Amino acid sequence: PVDFSFGFDLPQNARIFLFLGSGWERKGLKTTIHFIAELSRNDPSFRDKGRLLVVGDGDSRPYLQEAARLGVAEKLIFPGVVSDPSNFCRISELMVLPTSYDPFSNATLEALACGCPVLTSVANGAAEVIDHGRTGLVIDNSQEEDPSVWAEKFLETRFDLRESIAESVAGMTREAELNRYEELLNE
Repeated sequence: PVDFSFGFDLPQNARIFLFLGSGWERKGLKTTIHFIAELSRNDPSFRDKGRLLVVGDGDSRPYLQEAARLGVAEKLIFPGVVSDPSNFCRISELMVLPTSYDPFSNATLEALACGCPVLTSVANGAAEVIDHGRTGLVIDNSQEEDPSVWAEKFLETRFDLRESIAESVAGMTREAELNRYEELLNE
């Protein structure tokens, strides 16, 4: 069961997006806010009911200023650091992590394991476990592709059912990883 007592209010039938992690500049929070602004411009449902939960540690002030400049400051909620992000993943329609570099974001794997599709960049090693268009979207966060293109791709995509998304990473356990390392060492 999902605990919906998060300590902040959400509109009824809210469309919740999740940004999960610390190191917000490197992980692309500013770019995520631009993505949220594009969705708000292009999707009436998101304009009315959309929210971005920013879970993690950081200084929210510059991001709230950028969101205010783009007219979406009321869409951002900063719950702070949480010990177990799984409930946030379970209530979110999409996790957004357009990182400029991440060897392998555990947050990406956590979201997928909860059945939450992920939009992330090619600079995230965890992009390798995403089936583009089915369990998430892998974007090129270079100058050629901007958040308006991501918003368009997101609006055109119908992801797999949450159960299928979770199943796509179910075999990625610590035990399976250790077994694979042992196999490699034995070779």
